[in-house]
Amino acid sequence: MEFRILKYGGRGRFKTCPYITAVIFAVFFISQITFATPLSIEGNFHGIFDNLENKFGPEESGTIFGANTDLSVGLSPSENIGVFVGVNYFQQYGDEEIDGFSPIMSFRFQEDQNLFIFGTLPRFSIISYHDYILSKRWQFANPIFQGIFFEQNFSALNWSVWADWTGLQSENTREEFIHGHNLTYTFELNERNFLSLGWEFIYHHIASRDRNFHQDPVEDVGAFVGNISYRVNGTQDSRIREWRSGLRGMFRYNRQREMSNNYQTIAGAEIYTGMDFGRFDIGYSNYFKLRDVTPFPYDFITGDDRFLADFGQADILVRFLDRDEAKVNFTLSFIPTSGGVNHRQFMQVVVPIRVSR
Repeated sequence: MEFRILKYGGRGRFKTCPYITAVIFAVFFISQITFATPLSIEGNFHGIFDNLENKFGPEESGTIFGANTDLSVGLSPSENIGVFVGVNYFQQYGDEEIDGFSPIMSFRFQEDQNLFIFGTLPRFSIISYHDYILSKRWQFANPIFQGIFFEQNFSALNWSVWADWTGLQSENTREEFIHGHNLTYTFELNERNFLSLGWEFIYHHIASRDRNFHQDPVEDVGAFVGNISYRVNGTQDSRIREWRSGLRGMFRYNRQREMSNNYQTIAGAEIYTGMDFGRFDIGYSNYFKLRDVTPFPYDFITGDDRFLADFGQADILVRFLDRDEAKVNFTLSFIPTSGGVNHRQFMQVVVPIRVSR
């Protein structure tokens, strides 16, 4: 068997012979027969097309077109415990160098209110944050979560905490990890009206390879989004399935430890509103930059650079397919700025795979 490692986005991805997947499944199949342990197969196909024409803003224009596909076999020695082994394949269409296999191996404990995961698994299956913190483009280019995830889900309260090791130290790589935490509490005012409060937070630590810290000082980078929203569900006779509106407060910081004790900060706010008509959804949001005491435009690699300046965004989302078996949606966005109007086209295809025995 022969393999090579591709470096992309701070990760190594395996490009291996196709027989590795067959070996994995053969081992689990034999184990399942031998020990009569419940067997399950899980996977996802996630295709994305994201084209941004951004002539009047800080983020670079560009197109992403590709897919992530994962498939895992799980053994469940008890009702709440599972061990999953599989593989993820990443392919960016039009670029033969950006592709490869990544192994998946995870332990999962799950019951009505608790979920604990240790190991590697597809990032989109557990994490969905605002683009200010974790953009869809960054998550697509870094599809595998590698770490620890814990979540509790009650009737009104949902929270989770996780840590993802995104890079281990080597001669040409700095050690990195991302810690995340989010919480949402929903007040049910009556059967149709709901008020939600919550936040999302990440802390990105980037270590140094240089013991004198001259070339690459240790960096502490973080971002926070606080959210208050109001939601009204439509009646059975109404064409509007849901109306929503809210306010977000946003904050970023960066500190290079050995260079300075000061934190470089950026803060802003976003107002948004929208209506869900079932087949399609329309919405508008506007971001206001409130504070910037950063002497340099530092790189927040997981976030969306549009939030370095004021902008508004009008979205029209169309659900071509919205079923448990598959989802296909397309979003057309217009982004007015002081210099002109940018536009974005975003489409995703999601197909979950679940087989239990």
